[in-house]
Parts: sequence; structure tokens; C-alpha cells
Amino acid sequence: MQLRESKLYSTMIETLKYDSENYKDAAELLTILMYSEIELLSSGFYARKSNHYWEDVIIRANIPLLKKARTLHQSFKTLIVDCYAEDNKYELENIRIRPKQILSSDDLEIQSHMATFSKIREEIIQSIRMAKHSIWISVAWFTDEALYQELYNQQKNGIHIRILISSEESNKRMIPKLKEQFETIVVNRWGYNDYNRLHSKYCIIDYSIVLHGSFNWTPTASHNEEHLTVSVDRQLAEQYTENFKGIMSSL
Repeated sequence: MQLRESKLYSTMIETLKYDSENYKDAAELLTILMYSEIELLSSGFYARKSNHYWEDVIIRANIPLLKKARTLHQSFKTLIVDCYAEDNKYELENIRIRPKQILSSDDLEIQSHMATFSKIREEIIQSIRMAKHSIWISVAWFTDEALYQELYNQQKNGIHIRILISSEESNKRMIPKLKEQFETIVVNRWGYNDYNRLHSKYCIIDYSIVLHGSFNWTPTASHNEEHLTVSVDRQLAEQYTENFKGIMSSL
């Protein structure tokens, strides 16, 4: 993508991440964009302003997502109108959705892995808000009230929430609240002097997205040097789901 195309693409992605509640179908739009390219194509015809030309925004969608993208044309239009920036030469005319060119067999796979090292808490919140069916969490320490509230809000929307949490002194205030609202299992420590513990930090969303890394769900984690990878990968999500089920069945 050229510079203007790259700027538009990045603006659309970040807008959906941090202002998703103001856009219809935000989760679907974001998923499609993660596998798409943006083109800006001039028609060669003069626009309203002097010496300006009309140009189209073309979304080159990954072929497995093409049909869905076309059904969301109006939602894409709203987003693009907000994010498009006129310069001294072009004005927006049409939004078109076309297939992305296939360069290899990888272009027919729906997978992405994105690492982040800052604003991790915000990334988790946005991912929670985009869940459509389920959120399964396995975490050692969970004391963040804001993350709890995000989960509570999603449960009211019908999202199925399951939590595995370690039996830790610092979790004692949060555990009763988690048990009251969600399907929560406390994993007791084991081994010599109860030294061994559940030490996972992952979250499975809709059985297709995994958030995994070093970040515990605590306020202090935002001040540490931490990392988080967001993987849109159904096969990987299945592996984490089996791990989650295995821990549950062993208790």
C-alpha cells in the first residue's frame, strides 16, 4: 500500500479498536480489514473543488471473507467516510469491495498474530467488547475491577464466561465476585509448601481468538514490562480450549 492508503487503513483499524461502540458490525469489520488491503483509485474526472479529482476507496478482501464483506458495504461506508482525509488533489466518491489477489495458499487461510507491548489492558478490553459468543479466561492473578466490569457487561449481553483462577491471597477479594457472576473455578496450589500454581495468562474468545502473554489481570500489570499476542487462529484456539478443558476435568 502507498502512504495515503496505509494511513487510511491504519486509521480504520485503530478507530474500530478504540471506538467500536459507535460503529455497527465493528467486530466483523475489524476481522475483515485485518485480512484486507486498501487501494485508492482515481477516476480521472474532476470533483467538486477546483483541480480536484474523484477517487474510489477499494477494499481488497481476503476471498474467504469476500461474501461477508459485501454484505457489510454500508457499515464500511460509514467507517470510511469518517476516516477518509481529503488532500489537495482528491475527493472521495465511491467505496468498492473486491477480491484480494491470491499470491500463495496462505491467502486462503484466516490467521493473524499481532504482538503488543504497550496499552495491553486497553487491548484486552477491546477484545472483550468484541466477543460474540464466549470468553474463557485462565489467569493466575485477577484483581482488576475494570476488567471485571467489562466481563459483567458482556455477560448481560448473553456472552458465556468461564474463568480459571489461582488460589492466591491477593485474589481473595475478587474470587467471591467472580463466583457470584460467572462460571468460576479456583485452582488450588499444590506441591511442596503449595509452591506450584496455575500460572497461565490467556483468554479464548469465540473459540477462534486467543490473547496470550505475560499480562496478569491486575492494575499493577499495566506498569510492568509485559507482552501480549492476539492470535486470530482457530487451530491455536482449539489447542488452548483443550488445555482449559483439561484443567477443569482434572479438578
